[in-house]
Amino acid sequence: MRLTCGITTGHSPAHSERADFRAHCFTAARMIGGNVVNFDDDPPYYQSFIYEVISTPSGSVKILLNLAGQCLAFAKYPHVEFTVLHEFIDHDRLADAFKVLGTYRVLTPSDLLTPLSACDLNELALIELKDIRYWKPTCLGELLFNYWD
Repeated sequence: MRLTCGITTGHSPAHSERADFRAHCFTAARMIGGNVVNFDDDPPYYQSFIYEVISTPSGSVKILLNLAGQCLAFAKYPHVEFTVLHEFIDHDRLADAFKVLGTYRVLTPSDLLTPLSACDLNELALIELKDIRYWKPTCLGELLFNYWD
């Protein structure tokens, strides 16, 4: 996967970005008979993603969105406390619902577990490469959905 400059860094999302994502989550939840039950209203500046939690008939799912790359992933919820790693999962019905919206690239656990050595990092900024050397992510998912400060 080719990664573009800025994809690993956190930024404070504009209100419209959060609102659009939240609206899309409500739409996707309705499409599969679920509900939005929790959201990341004010993410810290060092978080590279925002999220919503959708309660589905089969359990709750954390929907992660990397704003810079418009990459979407699904993770177990609740995740293990005191850990910054997500346990990525497949959710075919939610993936289909988000694909219908046409806004996001929905990544699978297989995509997210891709070793960084298999990713094209040539377009990343120097600070992003320094962060990678410091934080030592092992796979694409750790790079895209991080809490680096």
